[in-house]
Amino acid sequence: IDALMELFDGGDLERKVMEKVGCINYVCTAWELKQRQLSYKFDKRISRFGGEVNSTQQKSFLPGQKGWSIEEVMTLQGVPLGDNFN
Repeated sequence: IDALMELFDGGDLERKVMEKVGCINYVCTAWELKQRQLSYKFDKRISRFGGEVNSTQQKSFLPGQKGWSIEEVMTLQGVPLGDNFN
């Protein structure tokens, strides 16, 4: 579980993983208490429209288990979602 949670610590591993999956200009703040902010752009090879994301993550400890639950609220900008649904 510690290795998995390292993906959310804001370090080099997290940045490398996010860049590998197509998130460029990835920036995150340090965890303040149990919340942090993220922002990045979609690589046009992944999303033909590009687009930007601003996100807030909150983590809460799972009692009785050795881990955390991470909830995320995202704001998408420049992604024409309405064009893809009927």
